[in-house]
Amino acid sequence: MKVKKFILVFLLVFLGFQLSAQATISRYPGSMFWKITGTDSKGQPSEIYVLGTIHVGDDRLFPLPDYIEEAWKSSDKHVCEISSKEWSELKGKLEKLMIKSANNTIKLKRNLKKELTEEEINYLYSLNPMYKMMMGFEPWVLNQVLTENLLEFSDLQADKGYDNYFMNRAAEEGIELEGLDELQVQLDVLTFGDWDYQLNQVKQAIKELQSGEAVEEIKNLYEAYLTFDENEIAALSEIESKPETSDNSDYNEFRDAVFLNRNSNWSEEINNYLLNGGKTFIFAGCGHFVGDDSVFILMKNKGYLEF
Repeated sequence: MKVKKFILVFLLVFLGFQLSAQATISRYPGSMFWKITGTDSKGQPSEIYVLGTIHVGDDRLFPLPDYIEEAWKSSDKHVCEISSKEWSELKGKLEKLMIKSANNTIKLKRNLKKELTEEEINYLYSLNPMYKMMMGFEPWVLNQVLTENLLEFSDLQADKGYDNYFMNRAAEEGIELEGLDELQVQLDVLTFGDWDYQLNQVKQAIKELQSGEAVEEIKNLYEAYLTFDENEIAALSEIESKPETSDNSDYNEFRDAVFLNRNSNWSEEINNYLLNGGKTFIFAGCGHFVGDDSVFILMKNKGYLEF
């Protein structure tokens, strides 16, 4: 009897914890903005606001909707993908990675100028003669610089996106942003893959820039964001496409590094904010909050969230 009683008490306590930890989620109509309502570890009300962002933007994003403005002002914790402290360390760490990249290129006895076609090189130089300096680095460096041309051609700007807006606003208001990721996680995504994988990515980026495909896709993604089309965002971001052939094993691993692995970690982090109580405002890439492996779906599967 004592054993059975112990098990019954255990089950009651466990179920009680699960029920107190479970929260509900609602989405503001016509937005990529959600509110999670639950209780903290002491049973007190706890709220989390989540703004899905797209990292770039134009004047159509502003002025802020009143409900986002009020959520920001009323929150006592503010969170983005990496913390204010690690944002301040980003430039220095990137410089070290680039130096390491140049050294690796020498060790590998490989050079982009020899491995890109003459047509690809001429196209790069036509974009900017400064690309000559990129030839002595690993391909990931060139790939990152190419994104600047993509934004230039698409007429979208990082400075006009929600991410930059809220990071600058936090600095002006003396708010210390907390992070869902460690900086190293994002740096690992940035430098993902061996030389050959990175080289293929560069070649694909050049091809898509030349054809205009990349510009069209980012414009379509932005329009999907403005119309709050979750399915289109998931499709354009390739969140829902995961080829299972061996030829795509590196891509599958990269996709998991960008989305699934981080989403799983974020689901735990957001639940911790819920249990810690108060009001929390989170802004992070909208791709993490749509699709079958979204942060919200993972939270539901773990019993943290119901909807």
